[in-house]
Amino acid sequence: MHEQKIKHLEGGVRTGKAIMAIAEIESLVPDGVLKTSIIGNLGILIVSDCTNSKVALLRIEGNTVVSVSANAIFSITKDTASKLNVYWETDQIKVQNKTSANVTLKVALVGV
Repeated sequence: MHEQKIKHLEGGVRTGKAIMAIAEIESLVPDGVLKTSIIGNLGILIVSDCTNSKVALLRIEGNTVVSVSANAIFSITKDTASKLNVYWETDQIKVQNKTSANVTLKVALVGV
């Protein structure tokens, strides 16, 4: 498995106990994993597949990712074939590309 860290981090602002963070990657290769460096563990997560104009709205509760509203391309289970898998592992939010093409991603967290 090819792991890839974020290319660019915009934000990552903590005000009191609120967290706002945005991670962007230009191209996540098939079987690549985006390690977001977003470590907030309570809040709302938005993942955007900019390549295909698809979005997932997820809830982060501790080390659990819960889908609120997501396009069918997204999964919350690691290693699901033909999907963009969003999951919590090793104290960080990760996005895994199990599709057959490169994708451009943006990941945003509004948390507490």
